[in-house]
Amino acid sequence: MTRLQNAATDVAVAAPAGSGGLARVSVTTDLTSCEQAWRAFQPGASGHVFQTFDFVAPWCAHVAAARAITPHIVMGHAEDGRLLFLLPLGVRRQTGSSVVEWLGGEHADYHGGLFAPAFLDRAVSDPAVFDALLDAIRSVFRGVDLAHFIRMPMVLEGKANPFTRLPAYPNANRAHATVLGADWPSYYKQKRGSGWRRTDRKKAERMAERGDLAFRIAADEQTVEALLAALFAQKRAGLERIGVADMFAPDGVRDFYRALALSSLSADSPVQLSGLWCGDDITAVSFGLVWNETYYYVLHSYDLEVYAAYSAGAQLMHHLMQWCIAHGITIFDFTIGDEPYKDIWCETQLELFNAAVPLTTIGRAAAGTMKLREAAKSTIKGNAKLWSAAVEIRKRLLKIRS
Repeated sequence: MTRLQNAATDVAVAAPAGSGGLARVSVTTDLTSCEQAWRAFQPGASGHVFQTFDFVAPWCAHVAAARAITPHIVMGHAEDGRLLFLLPLGVRRQTGSSVVEWLGGEHADYHGGLFAPAFLDRAVSDPAVFDALLDAIRSVFRGVDLAHFIRMPMVLEGKANPFTRLPAYPNANRAHATVLGADWPSYYKQKRGSGWRRTDRKKAERMAERGDLAFRIAADEQTVEALLAALFAQKRAGLERIGVADMFAPDGVRDFYRALALSSLSADSPVQLSGLWCGDDITAVSFGLVWNETYYYVLHSYDLEVYAAYSAGAQLMHHLMQWCIAHGITIFDFTIGDEPYKDIWCETQLELFNAAVPLTTIGRAAAGTMKLREAAKSTIKGNAKLWSAAVEIRKRLLKIRS
């Protein structure tokens, strides 16, 4: 059990000289109680869209609730009350132990907190600042066995992530991103040779023979539901081919994505749901997030049965890149995963890391197991033969389960 019993409490923090102004840490299990402060803090904070209230709140309402994860929102304050950091954390039971981890699970491509830029600078440059933050976390979660933090970017705002000071080990995946150009034609020409551009154009022309092509961003509930239905079906079919179970099947997941998608109809939502139509057919879908001049290419799918030959997914991505350039979006973030097509577009690779910090004797054994598991995943993914064998095994297991 965690020592936190009430919805909200304060934790005394010993703030040594050079602690970056950290004077008090508060923690709450009630997201509504900190929504106003969270929303006010996030626009100028260093971090990622996956740590915004817009993403975390629906995830907690649907996925965390289904998995019996209790949210603990940890906030660091200066003496004058200003927020210095906000850490969206949760506690759950796992094979006989209790674990504190970032909220968002596998649905958040990057994990971490939100930081006031000046405090992040101090936490990076002065070990005492991060130590004060870490002491606060330990105080809040006294009695929990293990802190298991995954999918953390090595770099935040061009600086080393302060959490790299923990006992860190590599995540099995990296992330990839590209800096978009000032205009689409020159950027497209830089990334794709003339032969590829000619092929892309011919595929679009051939698809247009089947019906009028239209790129649309969802602007009403009916379009949201149509795009979601297409995304769920197309993604399930694609995952089946590589032996992966339907990612939307677990309790709460569909409801989470539906809540996020419907929130896109609000002008200030970071969510963008879009698709490429051919006549009445939805050929491809993108579930993206837009925040701080970055488009996060989070979930995308295409019709494998009819439109794979026309590269419908790539065509939709081209439309999205053009939209981003036209709207001042400078970074197209392909997020986590090492799919080969990303090498064509991305000049930036982002290393991700995990950290397993035992807080009790039970936690020490669990930490060792987690590190070994991630090392095995990295070995398999890095070996073509092992990876191929793993995919075949997954396919067979999926057939047995279904």
